[in-house]
Amino acid sequence: MNFANPTFLWGLIALSIPIIVHLFNFRKAKLIRFSNVKFLNQVKKKSSSKLQLKQLLVLLCRLAFITFLVLAFAQPFIPGQENGLNENTVIIYLDNSGSMTNLSSENNESLVTAKSMAHQIVDLYPSTTTFKLLDNDFAPSANHYKSADKIREYLNTLDYSSVSRSGQEVLDRIQTLTSNDDHSDIFILSDMQRSTLGQISAYADTIHHHYLIPIATAQQNNLYVDSVYLDQPFILAHKKNTLTAKIKNSSTQAVEDLIVKLQINDRQSASVAISLEANSTKKIDFELGKNLNKYNAGRIEFQDFPVTFDNEFYFSFNLAPTIRITEITDTQRTPYMQNVFGSNELFDFHSYTTGDINYQVLEQSDLLIIHSLGQINPSIQSQIKLRLTSGKSVLLIPNTNTKLSDLKTSISLQYKATGDTQKTDIQAPDLTNPFFDGIFESLDRKTQLPQANPIIKLSGLHHPLLSLKTGSPFLSKVSQQGNLYVLSSPLTDEFTNFQRHAFFVPVMQRIAELSASSANPLYYSADNSHVTLLLDTIDNQKLYKLRHNINTNQELIPSQRLIQNQLAMDFPKYLLTPGNYQLFSDQQILDYVAFNPSKLESELEIMEKEEYLSLLSDVQSLTLFDQVDSKNFSHTLKEKYHSIELWKYALLLSVLFLIAESMLLRFL
Repeated sequence: MNFANPTFLWGLIALSIPIIVHLFNFRKAKLIRFSNVKFLNQVKKKSSSKLQLKQLLVLLCRLAFITFLVLAFAQPFIPGQENGLNENTVIIYLDNSGSMTNLSSENNESLVTAKSMAHQIVDLYPSTTTFKLLDNDFAPSANHYKSADKIREYLNTLDYSSVSRSGQEVLDRIQTLTSNDDHSDIFILSDMQRSTLGQISAYADTIHHHYLIPIATAQQNNLYVDSVYLDQPFILAHKKNTLTAKIKNSSTQAVEDLIVKLQINDRQSASVAISLEANSTKKIDFELGKNLNKYNAGRIEFQDFPVTFDNEFYFSFNLAPTIRITEITDTQRTPYMQNVFGSNELFDFHSYTTGDINYQVLEQSDLLIIHSLGQINPSIQSQIKLRLTSGKSVLLIPNTNTKLSDLKTSISLQYKATGDTQKTDIQAPDLTNPFFDGIFESLDRKTQLPQANPIIKLSGLHHPLLSLKTGSPFLSKVSQQGNLYVLSSPLTDEFTNFQRHAFFVPVMQRIAELSASSANPLYYSADNSHVTLLLDTIDNQKLYKLRHNINTNQELIPSQRLIQNQLAMDFPKYLLTPGNYQLFSDQQILDYVAFNPSKLESELEIMEKEEYLSLLSDVQSLTLFDQVDSKNFSHTLKEKYHSIELWKYALLLSVLFLIAESMLLRFL
């Protein structure tokens, strides 16, 4: 034990005062005249022993009072085991991701435990120390040092973040907050989740001192929705469709009779009870009803404790969008495409000859059909290339004479003339090919298939969808950024009867449907700071906003730009919370957008101590605080780095002995 002010120990000389008072009774004897002294000797014998005990106890109390009072002024302390916690700048990373809703070993939410420890860290530093507090939002406020009081205020208001960060992201961000000129103490408080913080590829630091504080969790069991998808890419008001949800049990325990509910537009649409084996995934099919709105917000929900941040999974979908199809032909129009697309409400079909093309309509088309053009001029060539580079679809039907010669250079279409003169049967399509999914349930051997006489044969990289029995491709998909489909023969009776066959309509419609396969996803991750939406109409003069479907006061005005009929939006990750958002402009709802937490946060498995120490092996100064809780954390740090001050205890004891002396004098 050491003393901060050892000079005050000279005050112990004052201990002689009560001793002198005790040894020499300075009180003057008082004469009392008494008529009968017969019993005085007997009274004196009985009271003298009691008086001596009282005086001795009073003396001890006075000595103890003076001793502890002097020690309080001398400020005794027990020195720390090591030097530390004395830097002027401190950086604290506090993991506030969804997995921190898990219960800690103290039976509190892990975030509550981590915040308590962070408060204790701030309290241990001198008042002149400044701090940076980093959480998963990576908000700009973390760029500047703040006083201890400001950090305490921020900790009190800190809530969960929907953003998931890898360990590499966190450490890279910490490096941007530090300076090589100053030594800083860096604290990392996290549950050490393997799926997120375990993602560290390279990190080295030889300047700053790192303190690693794992938050011990009570369990690693969790249920969550892995994904949802539609059976058919388009939802028609009059046609059934199925929504499939994959529920994952990420635990070592089986789950019985879990109630899973489907909500569509805040109305319960379906409910089912399922059982899941340990570490297994189960698919649930929900049939979408017919009473759907044009824009629909849905969610799948169940009850799972104690980790609840991923008990709801949000998604959104629209009724089938209008697929824009533009056909360009020569002066003589053919009715085949008009018959397929013209009377179907799913398609917006336009047909132009080369002399009267409406390029505004063409630029917004999802599928461009080049139908037997004798000459493909540079303007049309550029539109074909633009369609493909923007992820749209193009169907090329060769001309009898020129074939597709003008496209050999512009889009690097490689083919050669076949010289065939006979029609050959088309062989039965491979129904396992995703292109034919849902078109044909089965094909009978007796089914009569169309015939064709190909005039070109592709020589580049391509994937045949329909082939002749000779092996020559009839309908091919060419590898491009978009979907490029090429027929090997013109749609004339001289070369094929495909346009008159029952195969023609479903195949052409599937090409059109897949041209809109870039429609808006059912959901996005809240980690995604970039969203691109396909809209029916876009006005360059309007401002587009996002409004939370439940918390309608939460409105976002993202950075936005228009790319043809797509709206690209960018916003900071930390502004998003899971849920369905209304996309609107001028108070008119244009779509729904759904955001969900990262699936990585739902995997609660934590790293072993040896694992994260190995990942941080290149950190020169690293201290691990393992198996500590918020109740003894401050004491552990003080014992290791700070002196344990004892003057408060000395002052308290001095007051207690003063009170004891008063009680002895009054009642004994």
